[in-house]
Amino acid sequence: MLQELEEIAFIPTWIAKIKAQKNNQFIRLLPNSSAKIFTLLVLEEYMLLLIIMLICWQAQVLNLYFTIMLAYNLDILIHVAQALLLQSYVPSLNLGIISFLITSGMLWQDSHLVNPEKVFLFLPFIIVLIAANLLLIHKWFKF
Repeated sequence: MLQELEEIAFIPTWIAKIKAQKNNQFIRLLPNSSAKIFTLLVLEEYMLLLIIMLICWQAQVLNLYFTIMLAYNLDILIHVAQALLLQSYVPSLNLGIISFLITSGMLWQDSHLVNPEKVFLFLPFIIVLIAANLLLIHKWFKF
């Protein structure tokens, strides 16, 4: 969840920098909305993730907790791919990589606490829910 904090902090200036580079081929991929709205979207994701993770941990629903953490790590890999495609820094990259390593270590260390079949069974469903949340919140803010 560290990557969301980095996104919140650096997205506004990063978007402004990319838009200032008139010849940048990735300008068309940037949102038409303001960087502040994008920051609110990331904050919503962060708060939702934090609440769900705390509930899962408190209720000891570890299979779901692990599934969400795996989906989170997949999101970090997407940001790494974005940085490679852009051949530059992407907000969330630095803390995302650190978070990926920490999360992977925790998942590996505690993997004996969960049923791997259930975790991987839940994974596509969780990814669809995350994508649906992103689409809904983007539409809600007319992103």
